[in-house]
Amino acid sequence: MIKKVMKPREAVAALLAEGFAFDNQEGSHRHYIFQNSKGLVTFPVPMHPGDLHKRIVANLKKAIEEARRLRQLEAEEAAP
Repeated sequence: MIKKVMKPREAVAALLAEGFAFDNQEGSHRHYIFQNSKGLVTFPVPMHPGDLHKRIVANLKKAIEEARRLRQLEAEEAAP
């Protein structure tokens, strides 16, 4: 479940739970990626102290929803 206020570590846990994988790190930003045959979703998480900005949390929700949509499309294609 995505809360309105999150710490960076909570955001990382949410991404990993949805099937995202660590891709790389640039400075204090960790980049996570979700990829399947239907598409690609990437999301950078700033690993700064304190809470994430509300816009980052909103974008996190969108990225997770997109990954779920891609997963669903792949499952529908695989079903007979």
